[in-house]
Amino acid sequence: MNTCALAEGQRERVYDSILAVKAGRVEEGGNLLRGVVDELVRDTPAGVSVHLVLGCTELPLATAAAGLLPEPVGAVTQARGVTWYDSLGVLVDAVVGSARAPR
Repeated sequence: MNTCALAEGQRERVYDSILAVKAGRVEEGGNLLRGVVDELVRDTPAGVSVHLVLGCTELPLATAAAGLLPEPVGAVTQARGVTWYDSLGVLVDAVVGSARAPR
C-alpha cells in the first residue's frame, strides 16, 4: 500500500481542528477537518483508496460535528469514499478480542 502524508497546510488545519475541539469549539474543528478531507478525496487519483487514521481523541468529535461519519462509528468505518480508522476503537477491539481469546 502506498502512503502519503498530509501537505503542510493540511497538517496545520488538522492541528487547528484538534485545538478548536480542545477549546470547546467542536463545530469549528469539524469544519476545518472537513476541508482537509474534502481536499484529499478530490485530489486523490481515481482508483486510489483514501485511508485516514483518527489518531487523536479530538478527531472523532470533529468528524461527528462535521457530519463526516455516520453514527455510531466503529473501529473501522467506510464513508464519503474514505476508510476511517478510529485509533481508540481499534485499541478497544484489540483489548476485547484479547480478553475473549482462549487461554
